[in-house]
Amino acid sequence: MRLIENIYKKLEFKNSDDYDNEIVQKIILLNIFSLIVGILSFAFGIVHIAKGDYMLCGILFTMSIVMFLIILHSRKFRNYKITSNVTLALMSLLLVYLTVTGGDDNSGYIWLIAMPVMSGTFFGRSIGLKASLIVIAIIAVFFVLPIPESNKYLANYTTDVEIRFLVVYVFLTFFMAFVQYSRDTANSKREKEFMESERRLKEKDSFISRLSFQIRTPLSNMVGILNLNEEDPDAVRTVEELKTPVNNMITIVNSIPEVSISKISQIKPKKVTFDIRTAVKTIVQLYRNENYKDLRFNVTFPENLKPRVFGDLLSTKQLFISIIDLIFKYKEDDYLTIDFFLVQKFQSPPTVIYSLAGKILPEYATKFQAKAENEFIELLAIRDIVKSLNGSFHYETKGNMVVFTCALTYKDIETKPEHEPNALNEQAGKHYPISQTEETSVRLSKAKVLLVEDDKVNQKIMLLSLKKHVKEIDLAENGKEAVDRFTTSKYDIILMDIRMPVMDGIKATEKIRETEEGTNSHIPIIAVTANAFAGDKEKCLSAGMDDYVSKPFQINELIKTMRLHLE
Repeated sequence: MRLIENIYKKLEFKNSDDYDNEIVQKIILLNIFSLIVGILSFAFGIVHIAKGDYMLCGILFTMSIVMFLIILHSRKFRNYKITSNVTLALMSLLLVYLTVTGGDDNSGYIWLIAMPVMSGTFFGRSIGLKASLIVIAIIAVFFVLPIPESNKYLANYTTDVEIRFLVVYVFLTFFMAFVQYSRDTANSKREKEFMESERRLKEKDSFISRLSFQIRTPLSNMVGILNLNEEDPDAVRTVEELKTPVNNMITIVNSIPEVSISKISQIKPKKVTFDIRTAVKTIVQLYRNENYKDLRFNVTFPENLKPRVFGDLLSTKQLFISIIDLIFKYKEDDYLTIDFFLVQKFQSPPTVIYSLAGKILPEYATKFQAKAENEFIELLAIRDIVKSLNGSFHYETKGNMVVFTCALTYKDIETKPEHEPNALNEQAGKHYPISQTEETSVRLSKAKVLLVEDDKVNQKIMLLSLKKHVKEIDLAENGKEAVDRFTTSKYDIILMDIRMPVMDGIKATEKIRETEEGTNSHIPIIAVTANAFAGDKEKCLSAGMDDYVSKPFQINELIKTMRLHLE
């Protein structure tokens, strides 16, 4: 067993995790087959040297060399289709040759029995059946043709041997076809069951998402009303009594998205030109809240980085967030530093290697080291995202430190590199400017705010809660109205709801960012929404929003977030 395991590892190519598992298994199986054929061909070639059969010896030696070259080719290029077709063609020619010439002592036909098994294993039912039938048709014609007794190059089998061979060959051919059909049917059934299971999981996710949204909106209203009455002497006792159960309910509602263990909802890829530095800084900004107050980032950009690339920005951000959340979930201490560093390969197309590292609890570091991936549901989502980006992903442990590395290839956008600091050693709570424009500081008390909200109760609560903190508030009841107001008035910050009639918050933000292009301006937009499921934060950030606050929230949390972007 140890020998088989070692041979398997030798024939397994590097980064096999980045390829479809079925293709990987087929390539390894093909390599094992080529290795055995190569060794046997070489051994029989030596035997035929002793017998003086130099022609067959040359054929066998050539076959041996070709089989070893096929192994090297498949390990380097991972192209199963080419290597398998070449192998099938060569093996078919060799087996037909051995059968026609008789090989050694007119027993060459015995090797041809391997044809149905080989073709069925490597090519499946349809192609394998056709290849086997074509070969046996050629041999049947050879059996029918009369062979002169004086011919010393072609084998002359007895009729009894020919009939028994044909019966055995046809039996094996159709038996392999039946085996392949049974396997395909079973795989098809499993795939249908998997798709049905995935459909049910998505339905469950959708239900939980709707339930969470429906609960968050009225709960946010309750929190707002409590905050408004907190300073009323006559209502202080009632407010204090209500705060505890309401806060408990907030905790429960915030945990609802974690109930779903299915994959992150697949978002339609949208490729855009973006700045790598800005994407990373935006992610760091996202973790500037109370839930991550003990989280720091050590972000390092290479000095020669060409930041402008063309790719799927949303999935890239989603990937970073998934890895950071995974590290934070299993962090070793209350205080955590995540090292986030980049390496850019200047090739065509360019590849950027992202590495994120952090210390986690020893028992989980041991599981990572043992590759016990079933213990970490989050890894499945991460691998899915990397696969959608056509990238590569791996991780390694150094003591309690786990390092996640992703290599993503983008289309190069030729721009002159801008000056950026080489390292950012800051707490997660510090503000990073995310636009490439010059920013001006505005005190919150002097700020003019555009509130985009369609819910009437939320409108009143937000207006009453914010009016004592800001200079002026304008109201828009949907995204289209927000875009119209933005083009006619000057605002310092926008609070944007997501689910709204006429035009949602995502589309409105994209329209605003399009309007800003070429104006050297950038208005902070904060999403204030009851959408709090996996992918919602990424959607907001990808659309161009600067931050994200989920309902229900304490007004102090929103005020603090607004100050970070203004001051």
